[in-house]
Formats: sequence, C-alpha cells, structure tokens
Amino acid sequence: MTGKILLINDASSLTVDAVISGLQARGLTAVCAQDMAALDREADDTDVFLLSVGDFLFRAPEILDRMKELCLSGKRMLCTVGYREELAVVETVVPKALIERSFIRPLEAPQLVDALASLAATNRERNERKSILLVDDDVTFLQMMRNWLSGQYRVNVVKSGAQALEYVAARTPDLVLLDYDMPDMSGPQVLEAFRNVPATAQLPVYFLTGKCDERSAESAARLEPNGYLLKAMGKEHVLSAVEQFFRT
Repeated sequence: MTGKILLINDASSLTVDAVISGLQARGLTAVCAQDMAALDREADDTDVFLLSVGDFLFRAPEILDRMKELCLSGKRMLCTVGYREELAVVETVVPKALIERSFIRPLEAPQLVDALASLAATNRERNERKSILLVDDDVTFLQMMRNWLSGQYRVNVVKSGAQALEYVAARTPDLVLLDYDMPDMSGPQVLEAFRNVPATAQLPVYFLTGKCDERSAESAARLEPNGYLLKAMGKEHVLSAVEQFFRT
C-alpha cells in the first residue's frame, strides 16, 4: 500500500505515536506537522490530512484557512478528530463539504489507523478518475445517471442549484452535468453564477435537457455551455458523449 497521511497536531503523544507507527506498518508514509511551516512543507504529496482539534488550533486559526485552500481541489481528503463541540467549531470555518470524515474522541489508535489507511487507498483511486457533478431535482434521474457513470468516473450528486453552488465553492469537478429546467434556480441561472466567479468561470458545463427545453436552451448560448445532453439519451450515448468530452 502507498500513500501519505499528514497528522496536524501541536505535540507528540502516545496516541499520535501509535497512529504513526500503525500507518507505517501498513506501508504508508505518516508525518506529524505541528505548525504552518511544516504543513506547507509536507502538503504537496499528502493524500489525507488528519486535523487534531485542540487548543493550539484555536490559537492558530490560520491553519483552518490554509486547510480550506489545500483541499478545495478535491485531490486531498481532510479528516478531523476531536470532541463534538470542537468539531462543531471547525465546521464554522471549514465547509462541511470539505471534511471527508470526522472522528469523535475518545477512540482507539487501531480504529483510527484502519480508517485512515482505507481513506488513503480510496483517495488514490479517486484521483485516477475524472470527477463529475450531477445537478438535477429529479432523484430518480440522478440515481440512474449516477449508476451509469460511476463505473468510470467519480460522481457526486446534488438536487438544486443552491447545492451546486455550495459544492463548487468547496471542490472543483472536472465536468458538471446541469439540469436546464429546475425550480427555484434554473440551470441557466446556475451557469451564470459559475461564469461570474473567477474560480468557476471556466468550469466545463453540459446542460441536461428534455426535448421541450432544446429551443429554450439555445437562448442560454451566451453563457457558453460546453454542450447539451438530451435526458432521453440511452446509457451508451451518455457514456460516449462524456468520454468524448474528456478525450478532447
């Protein structure tokens, strides 16, 4: 097994030492960072950050801001460990969508080692796949599309435009498949919001349209969607279209 876990903690302890030893016994690289300089030095090739919440974190809140920056791409996982009230405070600074898993104290070192080793392997596998965000208010359609695509891609689903905006503020998918006709916030409104923010202005977006949406969708051409997929398309046509997008 390969991978790297970075434990962010203010001091060594028996538990931290046991976790590092356990991860190293699994063939993983495990390192402890106790300040911002060490965090920046070790971050590049890290698969999973384990942020140990404690007094030092609240004395150095800039670490939380740095964690947000490091995890926005979705290429690294962020986990937290602490007491419930401490974890709740972290979530007021770091969006919950960025936190892969929170571990609640007290817990045993072997339990933490097993979970971190599994997450590191999952992250390596994830990063080898392109990521797709599906946005649609039809839960049945979302599930069908997810089933079709998840064999080849990392697929996440949200059910509204507001959830899509929240998601891309935390992570950047390689492609968004966006329902054109949704209540509250339509597909064109979501795409316009993407285009108006520098971080998401170039985000690739395909509209998902029904036949009755086709003519309307042409009016959204000024927003420069990357393409259109008819909802009536079968599995093979959908997979072919997505594959063609990533190939080109």
